[in-house]
Amino acid sequence: MVSIDWLTDWVKNDLIRPILILATGMLLFNLPIVVYKVRMMIRGILYLILCWDKSWKKPQDPGAVFGPHLSQGLPVERKTCYFVRHGESTWNDTFNKGKHRSWFAFFVGYIPGLIKSILYELYLLLSGKMDSWFYDSRKSSVCALSCLHVRYSFVVLRSVLLK
Repeated sequence: MVSIDWLTDWVKNDLIRPILILATGMLLFNLPIVVYKVRMMIRGILYLILCWDKSWKKPQDPGAVFGPHLSQGLPVERKTCYFVRHGESTWNDTFNKGKHRSWFAFFVGYIPGLIKSILYELYLLLSGKMDSWFYDSRKSSVCALSCLHVRYSFVVLRSVLLK
């Protein structure tokens, strides 16, 4: 049986200290970003603890607002509005199952995906980037494909309407 005690000793004695010194130096060099992200984390935790988002009132019926206007026979201008919501973000890709994967795939990939996202956030922090995987996160690949689909739909609709 081969002993790997020399490897664990090397990691403990010769590798951990330089990595910690390098990480500390990078954090100090990027101190404004570190302070910004720590403040955002504290605000997020406080919001999570103190918010009342789950207890919202049912919105008013539109018929109650527009009913009197319509019953008087007043003209109503018609407009078409396209509501395009933001798509899947990297936050959603990490924490939500979504329609693009099964429960089994989500369950099996959850812990590796969480580790990947934490390591990526650590990379962004150490490199001094304002971007974040979790807070105000960018769109995921699922969202990019969805945006292309919406764009293609508008191109097709425009070509049909211009004929």
